[in-house]
Amino acid sequence: MNREEVLKVLRLVYDHKINPEDGYNLIKEIIEEAEPDYRARGRKLSILVLDKNTGEKKANIVIPANLASFASRFLKNKNIRANGVDLDIELDEMIKEVLKTSDPIEIDAEDVKVIIKMIS
Repeated sequence: MNREEVLKVLRLVYDHKINPEDGYNLIKEIIEEAEPDYRARGRKLSILVLDKNTGEKKANIVIPANLASFASRFLKNKNIRANGVDLDIELDEMIKEVLKTSDPIEIDAEDVKVIIKMIS
């Protein structure tokens, strides 16, 4: 949890710039964003892109889960392309979900299949 962010929210409530309910919701979001970081230590996130027709690997990205959690913040509202195919997915939300639950996610696009999962 980012102490500075929580203190900023508390200051906004104290200064009556936001109401306590909004302050609570913001702090809750800060805490929820931090949780995957603690659970992900020492684990890795795998993003595998397969050609649906041939089954051939188009990409196999394996990165530390902590880095994935950090990097996902920069993926918000970005168009994701795999081998020239626009995937039209919210990759940041999918990465957050995999980090939070450890359940794999499979995405079927027109020509490719994307599998996002945690590995040891």
